Amino acid sequence: MMALARFLVLACLIVQIPPEQVLRVIDGDTFIVMDFDVPPETRIRVLGVDTPERGQPGYAEAAAFTREWLARGPFTVTTCERDSLLRRLGKIERNGVGLHTALIESGHGVVRTGR
Repeated sequence: MMALARFLVLACLIVQIPPEQVLRVIDGDTFIVMDFDVPPETRIRVLGVDTPERGQPGYAEAAAFTREWLARGPFTVTTCERDSLLRRLGKIERNGVGLHTALIESGHGVVRTGR
């Protein structure tokens, strides 16, 4: 009798996103981009950093920093999975500089390990 094997295929997505495709910044580590699928938008969670949530000190500053960083020009999103909230977990970069690093170095975020 033959055993059936199941394989987990990890499909990563690497896409360059222009600033005008950013619909909204939720907080310093989560933002929404326009998508051409159903639903027509995708939430992206920046890997490697944790920023203040709404109502916490520093929330507005971290969100403004991310909004300005994303508006400076096209950026690349590398994503291989979603979290329990169905957000795309991604590495966000422009010219070799990651958004997570910029947030940490500016004092708007702290290193986050894991997902």
